[in-house]
Amino acid sequence: MNLIQLTRQIQQQPVTTAFMLYLSAILAHNQMTDWQVRDMLKVIKNRKFAWTRARGGSKTRDAVLLAVFFALRNYNVCWRAASSDQLAQARIYYEQNPFISKVGQFAITPIAGPIINSSTLTDKRSRSRRMDVIIYDELGSLHYEIEWTNYLASLGMISNSKDPHILYCSSVWTGSIFDRIMRGWEMLPGLEQEGLYTSHPKEDCTWVNSKQYRNIMPDWMFKCEFDCLWSQPGGAVFKNIKPFVPVPKDAILSAGVDWNPSYGHTIVVTGLYYKEAWVLEEYLLSSTALVKAKTDELSKRKISVTFEQGGTNMGFNEQVQGRKEQWTKEQKARKLVQASVLKSIYISRNTAPHTYNNLMNATWDPEKPGETLKMLDDHYLDAFLHTQLVERFDLQQNIRKLKEREELYRRQI
Repeated sequence: MNLIQLTRQIQQQPVTTAFMLYLSAILAHNQMTDWQVRDMLKVIKNRKFAWTRARGGSKTRDAVLLAVFFALRNYNVCWRAASSDQLAQARIYYEQNPFISKVGQFAITPIAGPIINSSTLTDKRSRSRRMDVIIYDELGSLHYEIEWTNYLASLGMISNSKDPHILYCSSVWTGSIFDRIMRGWEMLPGLEQEGLYTSHPKEDCTWVNSKQYRNIMPDWMFKCEFDCLWSQPGGAVFKNIKPFVPVPKDAILSAGVDWNPSYGHTIVVTGLYYKEAWVLEEYLLSSTALVKAKTDELSKRKISVTFEQGGTNMGFNEQVQGRKEQWTKEQKARKLVQASVLKSIYISRNTAPHTYNNLMNATWDPEKPGETLKMLDDHYLDAFLHTQLVERFDLQQNIRKLKEREELYRRQI
């Protein structure tokens, strides 16, 4: 059976039979394990799926095999990569595929079926086409808010498909877009919870030589690249996060406000009691008027409010009443340290989901002491840091405490 005849069979046979016929031609050029075949069949049978593999574990090559198979079956396929480097690597695998007749910069032409659209995940290329299959390559390297927006927009490309499929193939970096998809940041089940993923570390990928990297890679990177473990490059900022428990009635209540006209203004309310903090409420408000109304309400509840000060925030702060806190890199670093050394931070993911995600994914930057790596958004983190994290006592309270200590000391003598 020649390639043209085989292609007709791939188009006409039931999908599992067709895929095995397709692999019969591919295996003449590539070696493949049983679990790789099982992974690809899971993608075909599920509308969304994800896989993570050790570096060199063929996650991109196998995703390319699937892209070509779907195209041969007359699906409109697009490939969205995190960077041009990922696109270049994918093009190498397309060129090796016997069912591909031409490889262009953005268009991959199979010998039958629609052209595969290939590009990076940008604003212009996230909404332009109607597709049946989207393959996302290495979303673990994307962290910024605009990149998340582009990803959400790109999902619209398959909204009208009668049989949509999505594959995510990526490394596992905490705080990334891939993390957000896998672990369900938006109060929805992530792929991890739904069991729609596979993970194959170096032990499964027997052809991978990881020993040469063991002594030259940072530990966090090796765990991420070869052990498929969620990793943070500089270590987690907050290792003191605990499940929510009732806040003591004598806790000091305070609120922090982070101004951001593009994203929305965020407010976080906390309680502080003997070096332990409770995250109680969070708000996202679209206007200064709404912020004023909410902070006035908080003030009536005897909750002190601190507003971010500096730069364009001057105009916002002229319209509200409360303490103003100058926000610089140095001040943020100081507040991060204050929060990180608290005995406990009690928080409920149901009550304050965005603050929870910001705190859980805050990561020290290994190259910039005192600074965190940029997250998708850190507005709730900043609002949290504007709250009262250190107990303050006025002069009379301090004098009274000193007198009590002095009296206790005299009695002991």
